[in-house]
Amino acid sequence: YGTNGDHFMRINIACPRALLVEGLNRMKRVLGNI
Repeated sequence: YGTNGDHFMRINIACPRALLVEGLNRMKRVLGNI
């Protein structure tokens, strides 16, 4: 992203769908507590 992307995060989602869903649910749970 360069310096313009300092406040962004890149996520690789090249994985089985079930693993992606689990990871997104975990992120949702954690981010919902902030």
